[in-house]
Amino acid sequence: MELLGQSPQVCAAGAWTVTQWLRYWLTTRASIRPTTRRSYTEHCEQYLIPELGQVRLDRLELGQLPAAFTRLGTRTNRYGNPLAAATLHQIRATLRAALNAAVREGLLTDNPARRLELPPARRPHAVVRTAPQAQAWKRDGSREPVTVWTVEQPVVFLDGAERDRLHALWHLIALRGLRRGEAAGLRWCDLDPTGRSRTSPSSAPRSPGKCSSGRPRAAPAAAASPSTSTPLGSCGRTPSGSASNAALPAPSGPTPAMSSPATTAGRSHRPS
Repeated sequence: MELLGQSPQVCAAGAWTVTQWLRYWLTTRASIRPTTRRSYTEHCEQYLIPELGQVRLDRLELGQLPAAFTRLGTRTNRYGNPLAAATLHQIRATLRAALNAAVREGLLTDNPARRLELPPARRPHAVVRTAPQAQAWKRDGSREPVTVWTVEQPVVFLDGAERDRLHALWHLIALRGLRRGEAAGLRWCDLDPTGRSRTSPSSAPRSPGKCSSGRPRAAPAAAASPSTSTPLGSCGRTPSGSASNAALPAPSGPTPAMSSPATTAGRSHRPS
């Protein structure tokens, strides 16, 4: 009886729960990166649906959200640590994006997630990885959230990895700052040994059980700039040469699984 006399859009909103809407919204996100889809799905299934899923979409209000996110703040991640403030901001961004779609569909007149305030997410301060910190990491696994190498440490690493078949790629990552996905997606045709430059038209983001290819989220500042050192020269030789020449897959070869030796600050996505 309460739906009589209301608009079709309001009646439709009354037929949706938050769970139903979030799962439907996920099916409409057809052109997003696989890693973004994985994050959206994780936010919805692991956090938003358990906390808000039974609420009727048209009855979701701002007053319900602070308590839900306070409870989420007591949850732990897969490593047993409390969810970071940055993670809560990402979950809110996913909810905001899903409810924005409901507003565009005429199911809601307002998006309560837009007005939800959360504690600020402070980016961790990068510290130089000193010898005592390295010893503590080897001893008990303790480390700072973000560390960067000294000038000498990449030299030691590259010297130790000189006979590794990916040595040229480690060299390129260390000196040019490639993201892990950009390095994994790098092809021989992306290198210009004559002009001593490279381009990064694709990346290989990793999802559980598979590796996909796509455009980088953002072009790195040095992507097409001339190199002032030698890594592009060594990487640009044909794949049939020495061990270091095998760092990049041949045109018909597989893309090797890898992790970046260079420690760079993490880049978090922002749902739209």
